[in-house]
Amino acid sequence: MRKRHTLTREQVERRKDQAVKFTRDVVGDPDRADEIEGESLESYAERRKLKLENPTMPHYSQGKTRAERMAFLEQDARRILAAPDKHTAAELKWAEDMLEARSNPANLSQAVGILQDAYRPAATRAELAQAIGEVLDLFDPDGGDAPAA
Repeated sequence: MRKRHTLTREQVERRKDQAVKFTRDVVGDPDRADEIEGESLESYAERRKLKLENPTMPHYSQGKTRAERMAFLEQDARRILAAPDKHTAAELKWAEDMLEARSNPANLSQAVGILQDAYRPAATRAELAQAIGEVLDLFDPDGGDAPAA
């Protein structure tokens, strides 16, 4: 496996600029040069197997609609499940739960309804705990007592 080189943002930017110039002037492919130029620094570094020092990736939800955020999380869950040997048990459980919840929106709607009914200023701790318990039972009828797979 090829080792990743750790570079500063400036070093990666310089390499990217060189790649654009080389592709345009030597290879003679201005379309590909434009693609490289339009690529984010993080994406270029990842594709070239370079590791950025202190990368500044925007949060996945920055400037996105709820539907776009959910699509991103669903894609991330599928990526995790596609390579189970590279992820922790907690990550795998999250991914499975995420996809299960997305595949059954009725459960989500029902859970939201239960929580909205319970969430009021006069609600007691016991009422809130009961509502949370109902939602947990909705998604995990075994109560977490099922044997681990």
